[in-house]
Amino acid sequence: KTMRKLILYCWNSIKNKAMYTGYMALKLLKALTDASLPFITGWVINLLVAQTSFYETFVPCVLIAFLGVLSALLEYFSDLIYTYLQSDSSFVLEADAIKRIQYTRQDFFSSYDPAYYHRSVNNDASTISIFFLISGSQVITSTVTVVVIIGIVASINILLAFVCCLLTLSVGFIY
Repeated sequence: KTMRKLILYCWNSIKNKAMYTGYMALKLLKALTDASLPFITGWVINLLVAQTSFYETFVPCVLIAFLGVLSALLEYFSDLIYTYLQSDSSFVLEADAIKRIQYTRQDFFSSYDPAYYHRSVNNDASTISIFFLISGSQVITSTVTVVVIIGIVASINILLAFVCCLLTLSVGFIY
């Protein structure tokens, strides 16, 4: 119940929900791109071992280069959006905390330096915002990556995919 309140509180601190959705979409695309690179690299290795022609090997190598550049661009743009979202969100959280502090008794602050409270509120708001944004994107990208990888493994061996799925669920449950 407390975690739900914290998530809703952080969610409400994000004023530009469309930008947040775009951030999550970019992180998701980057995760899918990063997950596909090892499979395509394995394909190239298989082609090299089979001693295929230059053209048959060249095309997947170009695809790997394209996906590498795409991954870097997705990371760059998601980092730009993250910076904006994090500063905006932490500002909203800090402003809300300051509003709540304004209603406390004056004698509560008599033994503390006001700069200490300001620094603490600023650091706490920033930390909560960072945690929410990073955790949210990690949950979504990890879930989609696991589903895609289990899907690929299922296309190769269904029993192995079932075992991977069980192990993934058990790790999630233990966590």
